[in-house]
Amino acid sequence: MKKEPGTSDEEGTRDLADGSIQMHQRKSLVVERIAQEDSKAVIFRLAGKLTSTKECYDFLESVRDDVHGGCTRIVFNLEKIDQVSSPGIGIIAACYTSTTNAGGSITIVAAPQRVGTLLEVVRLWDLFAHYDTEDEALEALPG
Repeated sequence: MKKEPGTSDEEGTRDLADGSIQMHQRKSLVVERIAQEDSKAVIFRLAGKLTSTKECYDFLESVRDDVHGGCTRIVFNLEKIDQVSSPGIGIIAACYTSTTNAGGSITIVAAPQRVGTLLEVVRLWDLFAHYDTEDEALEALPG
C-alpha cells in the first residue's frame, strides 16, 4: 500500500512529495561507550536528543560511575546529536563538575555547529577541549 506524500509510518520514515523517504530524528539518546585501555580514557558516542529522558540521566550516571572508578579522561563524541535541551545542557554541566572534581577532564569531539553555539551561549564551550576527531582527542589527552 502506497502512502500519501507527507505521511509517516510506525517505522519512523516519512514519504516526501518527490518520492524519497526521510528518516525521523531519533526520539531519545543512544549511547555507545568505548573504553580505551591503552590511554585509560572512555569515549561516549552520543546520538539523538540530549534532553530530560531516562536515557540521558542514565548517561550521566554512567559518566559518574566511570569517574568514581578512576577513569577521569572522558571524550564526548557529539557528531550525531540532533538536539540539546536545557536539561541536556545541565547533564553536560553535571558531567563536567563530576569529572573536574575528581581531577579529570572532558573533551568534546565533532560537535555540530548548533550544539557548539549553544554551549558557547551558556558559557560551557570554553571549559572543554574540543577536536574534530576522536583520534585527535585521544592524542591530546594528558598522561
